[in-house]
Amino acid sequence: MKHTLDFKRLSKVLGMMQSGHEGEVLNAARMASEMVLSSGMTWQQVLKLDVIPSNNAAPTHWDEAERLLATVRKKVITPYERKFLLGILGFKSLSENQAKTLASIARKVDISKRH
Repeated sequence: MKHTLDFKRLSKVLGMMQSGHEGEVLNAARMASEMVLSSGMTWQQVLKLDVIPSNNAAPTHWDEAERLLATVRKKVITPYERKFLLGILGFKSLSENQAKTLASIARKVDISKRH
């Protein structure tokens, strides 16, 4: 049976476990666990496999969400916006409304950096 697990994405999700916010750490752990489970693999298999980089590029919204999460001060985005950014890391694509929300958060963060 061929296992399909995006190791690049898994490593990004696991990196979110370094957050100073317990809720984000718990969300990242749950997301990583779900990724492994849905791939049909076990953690033991994941940790013993040779990591072969995926030729599939991560969707661009992942990079944007990670950039925003890494660069914002707590007071720039709301708890809802932070949860939204963490949540879209689990999506392969965004709906039109989700893309608009991401763009809105990006504008808000970019404007705050100029001041």
